[in-house]
Amino acid sequence: LYNIILKLRSGELDIQTSDPLWEEKLKQFQELEETTYISALSRLEEYATNPLLKKLFSTDSLADVLEPGNLIVVNAGNAYIGDKASFLMIAGWVYKLWYSVLIRKAMKRKLIPVLTIIDEFAVIADLSIIDVILSQARKFYMHLVLSHQHTDQVKNLLKSIFSNTAVKVLMRTA
Repeated sequence: LYNIILKLRSGELDIQTSDPLWEEKLKQFQELEETTYISALSRLEEYATNPLLKKLFSTDSLADVLEPGNLIVVNAGNAYIGDKASFLMIAGWVYKLWYSVLIRKAMKRKLIPVLTIIDEFAVIADLSIIDVILSQARKFYMHLVLSHQHTDQVKNLLKSIFSNTAVKVLMRTA
């Protein structure tokens, strides 16, 4: 996608179409101010240049992940891969899982529960899709376990978390 965007912008890639709307949008894209274009492209750059992210997200299929009995463990600790790549990896997996369960439901496939455990949830709590997932995941058999240190880390989601989940508070006593 990153390379296609670069080639569309420069005119190296010419897509033959008779759709006037497509032609108009392509022209608008090619005439974007440089700063706007670079800002938008920079959001994809890490996925295109980081070897780990490129390998993980170069496929669009999660069909195998949603099969019964599968266990996927993703260690996205920032100590191993850096803060930016860690965020992108966790966010990417959450988006892929969410859209995979939506597609599975739309295709009327058997709904097998998907348990998603996110440690250090605060890292991705600001993603716009999280509130939607919290309110709708149950009907798609997607179950979430979210862990973090304190509620200030997710204060913008507290109402959604408390109203859409079966909250369990676990503490250690001395």
